[in-house]
Amino acid sequence: MYDLLVQLSRSHIPYRLNEAGDYDVACSRCERLVVLDAATHAAVLNVLQYDKRKQGNRGRALTKDIPVLDLV
Repeated sequence: MYDLLVQLSRSHIPYRLNEAGDYDVACSRCERLVVLDAATHAAVLNVLQYDKRKQGNRGRALTKDIPVLDLV
């Protein structure tokens, strides 16, 4: 453990540091654009609920899969 602490310092970090746009690029790789009509939008809203569990999603999350939209 001590060896690891010696290797890490403010002047020496053995990992690549993220740059300003890295977070946005990583998010865009995971996002999928889905255009919904009114009926499908209503169906999605019906299966969304707030997940406030300590280890949960901490926001609105699907309670059921929607295979038609590839949301599983």
